[in-house]
Formats: sequence, structure tokens, C-alpha cells
Amino acid sequence: MLSQLKLVTGLVALSAITVVVLVARSPGDNPPKQQSSVVPEIVAPPEQLPHQALPAGSSSPRTRQLSPALEGPIAGIPPEDPDSWKHAVGYSGPFFNPDSNDGRVVVLEQTVTTDAGPTWGALGLVRNQTDSSISITGLKATLLDAEHREVGTVAASLPISYLRSGEPGPFVATSLLPTSSVASVRWEATYSIGGDATLQSRSYDLQTSWDRPYGTRERVEGPPFHDPQLPPFPYLLLGSIRNIGTSADTEVQVIGAWLDDHNRVVHIERLPIRPFSDYLHDHAQVSLAQAQAADFAYANGDSILGPRLTNAELALWGVGR
Repeated sequence: MLSQLKLVTGLVALSAITVVVLVARSPGDNPPKQQSSVVPEIVAPPEQLPHQALPAGSSSPRTRQLSPALEGPIAGIPPEDPDSWKHAVGYSGPFFNPDSNDGRVVVLEQTVTTDAGPTWGALGLVRNQTDSSISITGLKATLLDAEHREVGTVAASLPISYLRSGEPGPFVATSLLPTSSVASVRWEATYSIGGDATLQSRSYDLQTSWDRPYGTRERVEGPPFHDPQLPPFPYLLLGSIRNIGTSADTEVQVIGAWLDDHNRVVHIERLPIRPFSDYLHDHAQVSLAQAQAADFAYANGDSILGPRLTNAELALWGVGR
């Protein structure tokens, strides 16, 4: 699982006050909240974007509308669960909850998946529960044995370090320690308040056009996908990212995280982008002019991971400069 991860490095290096938060801290021990002078706009009018044509036999497009105020799929009607799926500017998925603010940056324990391999590793989501945008400068896992003694520490990698208030972000942690020696984990985050808005852009609309399951199904042939001649066929995903900001952006990337039906992260990957000017080739990042769009196209033929992705919920992040 972890060996297939393609990580991107953090895009922001900020000089600001660094705050350390332990997941186990009680709310009464929190440092005073600080306001940031940079508040990224995450409000957009509802709009429906066009999608690529569906291949024969595929499911209906998974089309979402931008929530005008992060209130849920229908403006003005909050979802029953504040952590439920939302379609915000620059993010599409669960656990974006501005009402969760308690001044902390926390690992969402319910999303953490521990690697079943011989060495310890984990995937999950960390959420910014402060009232400001932040840049996460570090996420450390302290590994404890059954006697609550420290057996090692691990620095997690974060494909997206810049998170808005209430926003979750994916992380991956790997180690050489035997899985059997780790009984529990204590997470510790360090972060900087605010940020330089000129170094980050999150003004994107992310859409999933269609996906196809792993296994036996109708074969897909034609750009951007070319299934093998015989099944099992790979899991396929096609979607789009569009720049809905006010200026051209560079280094635009799409990060995906798949969550199972228990909200545990099973896979994290940077998705290949197919700009319309070079649709036959994958790009790790692209430039997008104002209102310009590009597709992202992903295939996974792994016999273990492919079926898990087929039945998982997809979270998407768009980030650029």
C-alpha cells in the first residue's frame, strides 16, 4: 500500500510562530487562537461543469455542485453530519468542517489505516481545527509498545501542507520498525499561522467524470485509457480540474485519497494530469490559465489495491501557485 504512494513535496515554507499540538491535549491547554491576515476565499456560486463522454457500460457521472457556503449539497440546508461529503473550492470530499474549530491541529484517528506489512506504516488525514489558514511544518508519530514505552519516532510526509480552517489533508508515515512492536501511536503536529497567498492557489473546481471498477467488465479502449486485452481490467478514474480563480496558475496538481466504508484512508496518490494540449501524455503538474481546465486520468491494475479503490470514496485536493 505505502510503496505505491507518489508524494509531492510541501509547497510553502513560511516564517511564523510555530505551535506544537499534541492530539492528546485537553482543550483547556490550547494556546490562544491567532487571526490570520490571509483568509483564502472558499465561496463560489453553484455551477455545473461539462464532462467527458461516458464509455459504454459505465456508471453515471459523479457530478457535484459547488457549495456556496460550505453548508452541504443544498445551500442553506446543513448536512446531518458536519463531517459529511462537501464540494468546496480546491477540495472535494469528507471531513471539511469549519465548525470543528477548537484551536488544534489533529490527526483524525478514524481515518488512520495501519499498514498490514512487516514494518509499521500509516495513512490518514490531519485536520486544521484552528480559525486561521495554516502551513503544517511537521507531523510526528511517536510509536509506543504495549507498556507505553517509546520504541521510535517517525516524521510523516504531507502532500499538501497548506490547509484552510476546517480543512483536512492527507499524510503518510513509514518506518523500519516491526509492526508487532507498535501498540499505539501519539501524534504531534507543528504548524505556522497564516501564509503568503502568492505562494498558494486553491481556486479550483474538481469534478469526477466517471470511474470503472477493477475486474471483469466491458473493455475501455481509447485516450486516455487502454485496457489490456483480457480481464481483470484495472480500476479507472477520469475527472477534471478547472481554474476558477482570477489569474493564471502554475504547478497545478491534483492529489487523491481513497477512503473505505469505515472512513479509513486506503491509498493516497498524486493523479496524472492530461492537458488538452498534450492529451496523450501524463503530467505531474500543469499550468492553467484563468477558466482553463484539464483532465486527470488514473488507472490501477493491482490485484489487491484495485478492488479496494473500486469500493472506496474519493477525496480530491487541487493546489497550485
